[in-house]
Amino acid sequence: MKYLKLSLLLAILIGFSSCSDDDETPLMEPAERIVGTWTINSTVALGITVPDGSSTLTFHQCGDSNCEGADFEAIDDTSGTFTYTLNAEGSAVTIIDTSLDGGAYNGTWQITDFTNSTMTLTGSTILGDVVFNMSK
Repeated sequence: MKYLKLSLLLAILIGFSSCSDDDETPLMEPAERIVGTWTINSTVALGITVPDGSSTLTFHQCGDSNCEGADFEAIDDTSGTFTYTLNAEGSAVTIIDTSLDGGAYNGTWQITDFTNSTMTLTGSTILGDVVFNMSK
């Protein structure tokens, strides 16, 4: 009986120690990771955090020579289009608005958090630093 309890305890310990985080999705390359619709969860401007949850930036897969996207600005219910360039490291994205509607995301944005499902863009504007916290 003593050996049965010891064997059972050992089997349980081996079972727990063999479990790992194999279920985690590997981090995609930056050019793959950025593709999709990102919901802006909050914006930080002038040191004030404003929740959002409705505005979006959509980065389409790049074509032969250009990368395009679309944005939706919930505050005034408008949509716009843009082109973008992502640097090779995935640490900055340059957005050029191609329409007057939607948000005003022109400029180079530093990417300070970039996983398969979260991204934080930080940029300098006339209002000082602006931070967009987003998720897919």
